[in-house]
Amino acid sequence: MLLPEFYYFASGPRTTSKERPDSMITKERVTNIPIDCEHNWKEANQDFWCRYLGGSLAILLRHAGYSEEAQYGHWLFLNKVIAPNLGLSLHAQSRWKSFMTDDGGPVELSWEWPVGTETPKIRYSIEPIGPQAGTWLDPYNTSVLGPFNKFLLETLSETAMVWFNHFEKEFCPTQEHFLRMSSEDHSTHHFYAFDLEDDKTTAKAYFFPALRAQEAKMSTLDVICQAISRAPQWRLAGSQALVSFRNFATKPASAKLEFSMLAIDLVEPSLSRVKIYYRCRRTDFESVVHNLTLGERERAAALRQGLESLRALWDALFQVDSQSKTSLPYVNHQTAGILYYAELRPGSSMPSTKIYLPVRHYSVTDQHITTTLSSYFRTSVHHCAVQGYKKTMQSLL
Repeated sequence: MLLPEFYYFASGPRTTSKERPDSMITKERVTNIPIDCEHNWKEANQDFWCRYLGGSLAILLRHAGYSEEAQYGHWLFLNKVIAPNLGLSLHAQSRWKSFMTDDGGPVELSWEWPVGTETPKIRYSIEPIGPQAGTWLDPYNTSVLGPFNKFLLETLSETAMVWFNHFEKEFCPTQEHFLRMSSEDHSTHHFYAFDLEDDKTTAKAYFFPALRAQEAKMSTLDVICQAISRAPQWRLAGSQALVSFRNFATKPASAKLEFSMLAIDLVEPSLSRVKIYYRCRRTDFESVVHNLTLGERERAAALRQGLESLRALWDALFQVDSQSKTSLPYVNHQTAGILYYAELRPGSSMPSTKIYLPVRHYSVTDQHITTTLSSYFRTSVHHCAVQGYKKTMQSLL
């Protein structure tokens, strides 16, 4: 069955670009900052993210049924590894606007809802941001990458960087191309995501290949497929799945798809999935079926039950009648439309697909979303999980 993923992110107050907090490090001040003051400045931002993100994460973990030991372990990881690498607090003047959320914040929290009696899994995604990101000292937020990856290798025992290093080399544009970036291009280059198990945390990395495609004068799809085909051990893992996806992506009906992102698991290559993210500006349900089935009627028949369940949720969330082939209201935004991804698994000849339902742009209120999902989940997940979801939303909203 197809089950969507939903993200909730609440941003704190932000200052305007004209304000200049005393704690802000600028070119003219950098040589005059005593070491202890700089240390306190970093600690203040880390403390903000521990409280701001940690509070919400604690609520999610508790209501999702994680053990107390697991809750403490995940909070400790957030405190020691994540919070120091999220940049300035939302109360400070932000010099780096993350593409993670529409308001520029660098964090998203999510639930993964299984079918049946399994407990939900809590996850979060971040963009690591260095303390000087967006300044002349670190204009493209590149200094944080090495230290952050080192932290992951030291703290998450199953982490491997073989594929990260490969795709970083394939997708990172040259310094000269950075300087020629259009004002319409976002500056984010990497996301990381963390799946929280009761006994461990696993990591994923996300890459944005559009700038490299511009520089190489190639389509983003071609750059993605070329990078995947060159990846160590890829031919042993899932080359047929890539061929199947490329066949779909190059059909005339897929001509307007926007290929935006690639994700990998930070594990050994033989165990890693590859996810290719693509956005479609069409918002009618017929287009949803086309993109989820990769344009194959046989696949649509196999997914019929899941698609009908998704149709019912779609109509309820967005208050439309999808049978009438009605599109959702037009939204002029960079993240409007529908985001999908195709997952290429080791040993699989066909990609699996998932959809992100864009509740931020097309649903009326948070209360409507919560009520609709609670009703939907009663038919697809365990009753106790539904109660935990409702309690969580009541605490967070």
